[in-house]
Amino acid sequence: MNTKEILLEYPFIKNTASRIFWLLGRNRVKIKGRNNVIVHSGAFLRRCSIAINGSNNLIIISGNGITRLHDCKIKITGNNNVLRIGDSVSTSICVNMEDDGNQIILGDHFTGGGNSELAAIEGTSIVFGQNCLLSTNIRVSTGDSHSITDLYGKRTNRSRSVIIGEHCWIGNTVLIFKGTTIGANSMVGGGSVVPGKDFPENSLIAGNPATIVRNGVNWKYERIPVE
Repeated sequence: MNTKEILLEYPFIKNTASRIFWLLGRNRVKIKGRNNVIVHSGAFLRRCSIAINGSNNLIIISGNGITRLHDCKIKITGNNNVLRIGDSVSTSICVNMEDDGNQIILGDHFTGGGNSELAAIEGTSIVFGQNCLLSTNIRVSTGDSHSITDLYGKRTNRSRSVIIGEHCWIGNTVLIFKGTTIGANSMVGGGSVVPGKDFPENSLIAGNPATIVRNGVNWKYERIPVE
């Protein structure tokens, strides 16, 4: 049996190893507020930082499977925010939540996302379905951070959630803006700027602004021969 098989076969060994990783992995936690909960038993974290300034926030990092987080920065400023990281996730993505009632979910088998950020504000959500693959240098945001107003001072730029379906592949250096929905089994080409639109399942999306290049496509992790 290899190391991964041993860890999966013997939960006690995995939980013990994850605690050692947590203690020796140069992780940092800074919390200011009340009733904040962080659950990470069974997950392997290394050089991660968690900073919470607020109350009643919840971070759940699944210990099922082999979940590995390294060099992640998680920052929550506000109350009643939720971060859920699923089973068998491997990532170094950074998370930033501001204001109250936001939710960020990384589905099972989420992979990649180095030098990338997920930013949710004003009670919005960022949701990735299962089996998503991200390249590097990606930013997903649900808002503009600052206010845009009309000439009478009324704000016009509402924040909106971003939903990415199961088994989606996001290429290198992609921006995904508020209000975007991408259906399952889709791909976003490198360098794309994705506006707040709905894209159907099995789409190849690319460009600035991104549009549908092809319909009726899918992708596989492994390289297969071209016929």
